[in-house]
Amino acid sequence: MPYLVQKQRNSLNPYIDNLVKIIVEKNGNWGKTRISISENIFNLANVLHYVSMELVIELKRMLGDRIQYWVIAMISGVFCNIAFEINRRLGSLYKTAHTNMGGVHYNEMFIDRADRNLLCGSVKILAANITLEANDVKDFAGLINYSLTTTVLRVLTTSEALKNGRSASQQILSSIERIFKGLEIAFNKEIATPYEDTKITENGDLKEFEKLIAQAQTTTN
Repeated sequence: MPYLVQKQRNSLNPYIDNLVKIIVEKNGNWGKTRISISENIFNLANVLHYVSMELVIELKRMLGDRIQYWVIAMISGVFCNIAFEINRRLGSLYKTAHTNMGGVHYNEMFIDRADRNLLCGSVKILAANITLEANDVKDFAGLINYSLTTTVLRVLTTSEALKNGRSASQQILSSIERIFKGLEIAFNKEIATPYEDTKITENGDLKEFEKLIAQAQTTTN
């Protein structure tokens, strides 16, 4: 994730480290407990999905009226870029052939409420500092990408999650790729869809959409 200058990285690093510490403490005993590798992967996937989604929701609150279509498209693209970068630079090292992984939407309800509150507090602090570092709305793409990519990489490094054999490492990295593809879907559902519905109400829908929707409704009735 080379897009940020060192000064900006240094500003965000303490808040990323704090978030990583919480994640690892809750899910860092790889191979040291009776929990299976697959259960650890599932737990980590849920946490990373929750943290990433909470971060962009918190940033949305802070941006307020500055949210526009291009901001939504930009953040959606960030999730795709993170999935691609991690797969290209790490996942490809564990795969004999590239597998096209579909997006998966994880469920925050599998995370204990107390853990969610702890994670959310750390995410809000990180979001606030991302906002401080952004001189313009366009700066958010690089800042979000750096924060989430670095969080994932530091969790993997600190927890030593990739030291459980080639097969387990491939599962972990494939799960992370699916997380960020799933996040694009979740982000569009939680933030893009309400925004687009508001704009449809304000500006009117495309006649082509109205015609095709009416046709579909007639067909299904």
